[in-house]
Amino acid sequence: MSSCSFRLRPPQENFVLLLKDLSEALRPRGLLLSAALSPGRQNIEPAYDLDEMVKYLDFMNVMNYDYHGDWDPFIGHNAPMFLTQKDVEHGEPFQWFSLNYTMNYYLGRGVPSSQLMMGFPLYGRGFKLQDPSKHAPYDPSNGPMDGCPYSEEPGFCGYNENNMFNDRWELDYLKSIGVGGAMLWSIDTDDFRGLCGPKYAIANLIWSELNGAADSEGRE
Repeated sequence: MSSCSFRLRPPQENFVLLLKDLSEALRPRGLLLSAALSPGRQNIEPAYDLDEMVKYLDFMNVMNYDYHGDWDPFIGHNAPMFLTQKDVEHGEPFQWFSLNYTMNYYLGRGVPSSQLMMGFPLYGRGFKLQDPSKHAPYDPSNGPMDGCPYSEEPGFCGYNENNMFNDRWELDYLKSIGVGGAMLWSIDTDDFRGLCGPKYAIANLIWSELNGAADSEGRE
C-alpha cells in the first residue's frame, strides 16, 4: 500500500504566485498590474506578504473606505481621516480604522510610497438612529438609512445623488505624505452625465489637484 503527502500552500503564498504569473504575462506586453487591498490591519497581517507583493505589483490601491457601515451596531464614518479617542477605547480592530493609520501602516511595512494609491470613496454610508439625540460616532444605530432615490440601496448614497464633495482635505493629505496617486471607488457614483456641472466632476478635480492643472473641459 502506497501513500503520498502534499503541502497546502498558505493563501498569502498562493496570492504572491498568482501575482508573479500575472506580472510575467503582462509586463512584456507593456501592461500594468494593480490590486485593490484592504484598509484593515486585521486583514492585512494574515492575508498579505507585502515584501513579495511589491515585486510584482505596479500599483497597490488601498480601499480607504467602508471602515464603518450598517453592519456595525453603531454609527461610524465611512472613511475617517484620523483616529479619535473613542476609536482607541473600542480596541481592535476599531483602533486601526482611519485613513491616516492605514496609509502609515503600509508605508511602515516597507511598501514604496510610489506604489501606494490612496482610495477615495465617491459615496457615503448612513444610519438610522436609535435615539435622535444621540448621533455621534459609536452611538447606537438602528440599521441602515433608507436608500437614496437612484441607487435605492439602504445605507448607501453616491455623490451623484447629493452632489456634495468635501474631500479636498484628503487631497491635501495625499500630497503631504507623497504617495503615488489616488484610486476612486467608483466612477458610477461620480456625475458621469454632467447633470449638475462638468462630467466626472470628482475625477477631474482629483486629477487636476494631483497634476497641478485646471481642467475645465472635463476628461472622459
